[in-house]
Amino acid sequence: AKIYPSYKSFFRKGLSNPDSPFFIHEADTYLSFDETIDLIHRAGGKAFLAHIFEYDAFRKNSYIEEVKDRLDGIECFHPSIPMRESIKLFKYCEENHLYVSGGSDFHKPERHIPFGVHLDRSLLLSSSFHWIPEYLRKLV
Repeated sequence: AKIYPSYKSFFRKGLSNPDSPFFIHEADTYLSFDETIDLIHRAGGKAFLAHIFEYDAFRKNSYIEEVKDRLDGIECFHPSIPMRESIKLFKYCEENHLYVSGGSDFHKPERHIPFGVHLDRSLLLSSSFHWIPEYLRKLV
């Protein structure tokens, strides 16, 4: 049996890899893309495509084009995205009238990354982030 150096590695290369003997096929238990987007919208939420740089590089651009009309926005800023690529995504969102978001990916206290650590203040103040305070006001 193969030994993986970390849980993340085991999850990505073992549990999530169809070629691995540890693969667990969970697709039948998930909602479809359209069902997920509809559920988010019915609940009053905004649907974003997150972690885009974790997708297959050759399919990434065609996938965005394929689903952009159903999305509200794209997560452009995330620790896994190089800043140069974040700026490209940011411009793409502006050109295609999509909202922009960023995430610190806070999943547990041991891996705390403060929000905004990867964002320049001028980007946060740009019109591309105007939707956040407007959306929050509607929730209260």
